[in-house]
Amino acid sequence: MNNTLVSLFPSVLQITHYDYLITKELKYLSKIKYKKNLTNNNYQSDDTYILDNKNLSEIKKFCQNSLDSYTEKVIKTKQKLHITQSWINRNPKNIAHHQHRHPNSILSGVFFFNCVDESPPIVFKKTAQEKFEFDMDSYDLLNSSTFAIKPILKQLLIFPSNLEHQVPMNAVKSERVSLSFNTFADRIGSKKHLTFLNIR
Repeated sequence: MNNTLVSLFPSVLQITHYDYLITKELKYLSKIKYKKNLTNNNYQSDDTYILDNKNLSEIKKFCQNSLDSYTEKVIKTKQKLHITQSWINRNPKNIAHHQHRHPNSILSGVFFFNCVDESPPIVFKKTAQEKFEFDMDSYDLLNSSTFAIKPILKQLLIFPSNLEHQVPMNAVKSERVSLSFNTFADRIGSKKHLTFLNIR
């Protein structure tokens, strides 16, 4: 018997690597102000539009180019998404980040400024729960309800903003530092199909 498996309506995660040094950016991030997040006890930058700062202009350009690639190759549209809010997360030892999603955003991104091999992954969760649970022999992309992505220095992840995710406790001394951002469109939909919306 010959079966064909088709993955319907997948949640697509795009991974892109930044090929340049981030020495200047790390120096800048070490000097900005942070506040303690009372939900997680991690630290978040006071500036929640951090990518608008000129010290991160090259990183912003890289993130925008990666967004454009996602919309063109995955969504198959010329309608662009733009970065709205952006901020830095610092997770010291023994600190985690609770399970959450990003409302009022279409795609979200995470860029890793500092991590080591032992740093905790970002763990994505399947939002729709299965009605029944089987005793699985093995797990893959088709039957898993969680999927962990190991952080790699200067790597950018872009994913649908409604995809639930979390970061387990950081068990190592090295601080895990990441940039997060949200996105939205100026124009969306089609005049021909009566779905057009000009947000500006």
